[in-house]
Amino acid sequence: MQAAYRRRSLLEALGAVPDPRGRHGRRYPTRSLLAVLIMAAMNGESSLSGMWLWARAHAELLTARLRFHRQRILAL
Repeated sequence: MQAAYRRRSLLEALGAVPDPRGRHGRRYPTRSLLAVLIMAAMNGESSLSGMWLWARAHAELLTARLRFHRQRILAL
């Protein structure tokens, strides 16, 4: 008997992560934020400030591929 499972993309899997923020604090989708943090970590960033700087440096590519509010990368 074979277990039926469907492969999911990383973004699909991240979309299933519950968002603990209140409704008014959800400017950016959780899955996009998590994807940026993962990509920054994979590129050697280990602090949130380093991850933010990495995201700012790659903002054009990230906003073209991920859904962000008003196509802008998150700001601190």
